[in-house]
Amino acid sequence: PTQTKNLLPAVLRTHLEILVMGNQLGSILSLTDNAPDVVKNTWWDAMDRGLAFNDAKDGDNASAELTRAINLAEKTNDVNAINTIAIEAANHLSVDNAIQLLQPHADNVATKLMIAAMDNRKHDEAAAAAILDPMMASIDALPKDDQIRVLMDVANLYQGMTSPDAANKSLSAYRKLLAIDSGNWSAMNNFACLLADNFHPTRAAEGMPYIETALSKVKELGLDNSSLLDTKGWLQVLTGSVDDGVNTLSQAVQANPSPDAYFHLAEGYLRLAKPDPDTAGRMASH
Repeated sequence: PTQTKNLLPAVLRTHLEILVMGNQLGSILSLTDNAPDVVKNTWWDAMDRGLAFNDAKDGDNASAELTRAINLAEKTNDVNAINTIAIEAANHLSVDNAIQLLQPHADNVATKLMIAAMDNRKHDEAAAAAILDPMMASIDALPKDDQIRVLMDVANLYQGMTSPDAANKSLSAYRKLLAIDSGNWSAMNNFACLLADNFHPTRAAEGMPYIETALSKVKELGLDNSSLLDTKGWLQVLTGSVDDGVNTLSQAVQANPSPDAYFHLAEGYLRLAKPDPDTAGRMASH
């Protein structure tokens, strides 16, 4: 600890991040007690101290430090920092604690979205919708770049809900987003997934043009397309082109063996004209 003053702030921050990720919170207080002033006035120092105090069952100091962290982040209008603090508070304390930290700063659109995400996390979809519905109603008042960011977040949040009208609300947000940002391949991919999985019966056929366009965009940009191949293969399976879907999903798994891709591939093997439950079982076990 006595050597902390000699560490560069960036090095100390990395050290603290490693301790938090490893749940080794006991060392944080001694490290930060001896940190230089330039570190003590950062949001991440206050956040990590708050997590450490919580680990030590000192709720009052934990709350004080996390509040200090939020206030320091807001001074520099660092929305990403505010969201990071909230996520760590939710992970280490509770979702309700995170929402309580965010509420005084809810005049910020990004903070409102994070509160809605926290409401979703605690399965309070009505509270989340109470934030998102008015946001959608006033979306045209925002500058275009802000509209794009907000619409993506709103669409994603509705996509994760289970209430009967959530899928249609997500659909509306994606359509509005793509109307002003037609090359947004990530939104196209998400939209295709929404049409495939959130409507019953599935509307996978409607999603196919979006995923094909998204794949073309990604190819132009030279980016990894494995998650998009997973989406395309799943849509092929759902629309009856099962052999093609299994081939596409096999490519997706080879490029990026994600749990979703393995699940979709397993389902594909079960839906073949001659189902292959043994291979499906092996795929599902990943």
